[in-house]
Amino acid sequence: MKHLLNFIKKALTILQHFFKYLAYKPKTIQKKKHVYFNLSNPRIYNRYAYTLAKFFLLEDYDIIFPKTFKQFRYLHQKETYLGLVSKEEGVFFRNRMKHDACFEINDNNLSGDYFSFLIEKNSDGYYIPIAQHPLMYADNLWNLEVKISKKKNSVFMIGNFNEEGYKRIENTSLNVISRPQIYNHLKQTKTLTAINTKAQLDQFIDSTQDHKCILVKRQDFSIAMKNIRPTLASFNFFMACPGFIMPYAHNIVEAMSVGAIPIIQDVYAELFFPALQNTINAIIFTSLSDLSEKIELAYNLDSNTLEQMQAHVTNYYNTYLTPKAVINAIEKNKNNTIFLLAEEHSVSLFEAQKKHLQH
Repeated sequence: MKHLLNFIKKALTILQHFFKYLAYKPKTIQKKKHVYFNLSNPRIYNRYAYTLAKFFLLEDYDIIFPKTFKQFRYLHQKETYLGLVSKEEGVFFRNRMKHDACFEINDNNLSGDYFSFLIEKNSDGYYIPIAQHPLMYADNLWNLEVKISKKKNSVFMIGNFNEEGYKRIENTSLNVISRPQIYNHLKQTKTLTAINTKAQLDQFIDSTQDHKCILVKRQDFSIAMKNIRPTLASFNFFMACPGFIMPYAHNIVEAMSVGAIPIIQDVYAELFFPALQNTINAIIFTSLSDLSEKIELAYNLDSNTLEQMQAHVTNYYNTYLTPKAVINAIEKNKNNTIFLLAEEHSVSLFEAQKKHLQH
């Protein structure tokens, strides 16, 4: 019965999309700049297809997707971040016209083989960096001004710490220390201060306590999206834990957008373009045994070094991680391959290449 109900629900959703598709009438394109997204399956990139599209919109582009039912349905899925595309102004469904002066992003020039550079050491092309959470852009929270009178000289950790899911990265060839490994080490060394409620978090931020590694687990409570960046801005340092199956996680970009200095493993830091640099725009540890020492080093930075590092973090963010920086780089590199994160798909491609080389 459950399978039958799911089938009926899916069929009704497809039918609803089909009627919307039949009734769809695109408006006239207004912008001088527009880009044609001709991807056979944008679902591969999911949230990063949305953030890429949103970046173009923020930089005064209109976006065209092919007017096919398959594309229309992909981009109207409510349960995926890709579905946010259909809610944006400036998104059109139509076939590309001969007179269109836009450039095209397609299966030939956009690749999800993001980690290939670790094998081929190929510097050609442009690697689109990890973005903030999609809802930061959808709700226009990504660049709201954040004013903090005084920062805590402490480390902030946030996110989902589900051990079963986040241990999966340990079975890849990426050599990244997983989120559970970082959490368990800090817990065993009594470095962590767990915060179980928003009231406790607010109390700590307002207190004179310092030199703490504060952890907010999603399993305990969630910080409202609009409060994420202001909370990150309240701390000098951010513990950059890896993502679910790939090293990158969106919170590091949110942290850097407000000048929080990432504490990050060397392998992870080197996956940025350009790589993050120790005591310049990051505090970099090489192993779990090294982590506690680096946290103490962070606490004891003199004020001048701290201010310089925060300025370097902000400069890195503005130079490489903003929508403007990304779109400028794409415009300069549009004749080369553009690499876009595709989470598990990107990791699978990397693992397949590694396996092939070993044989």
